[in-house]
Amino acid sequence: MAASMADSSTPQLAGALRALSPVLELALPILGYLAMGYMQLYRAIYAAYLTLPRDELQAVIGLVLCFFGGTFVTLIAAVEAFRTMGGESLYDEVEYLKEQVSVVWAANIRDEGLDDDKDGIADVEQLSTTDLTKRKVSLAMVSIVDPSRVQTAVGKLWAASLAVLATLKLQFAQVAAYALALAGMLKFPVV
Repeated sequence: MAASMADSSTPQLAGALRALSPVLELALPILGYLAMGYMQLYRAIYAAYLTLPRDELQAVIGLVLCFFGGTFVTLIAAVEAFRTMGGESLYDEVEYLKEQVSVVWAANIRDEGLDDDKDGIADVEQLSTTDLTKRKVSLAMVSIVDPSRVQTAVGKLWAASLAVLATLKLQFAQVAAYALALAGMLKFPVV
């Protein structure tokens, strides 16, 4: 589907997509299972986050830092960089992404049971892998309620992740993250 759309404007991209289609057909189901595994992990962590009071949550994070040995300073810098680059506003966006994944997953479950030709076999079982991939990608695109908000949420997640990456790779970014962390700690007692 993507290759046929790219034919008119970018023929080189269309050729690359056609060449990669066997890999994508194999990788997409694997990515689906990985995404569901991460969703279960996220749900478990989020449930623990909701049950713990804020003070106890900070104590748990402190214990995690204690067991990281010499790398805990880098972890603190990474967490502070994530927090300063939109990590706090990111929670609402992640919640929205979770809702959209649930919407797409529900549409996928409904699609799995469709039998439009009434032959007793689900339509998705009769499709080739290429057609099935086209159908599922189209289903996901149509199911998302507000694509611009999804794009914003993914952009914020990307920006926060890049801040963490920069902090881990660049000494200057670590120093800036430490300075922001110290400023945050001193704000309440001093003011």
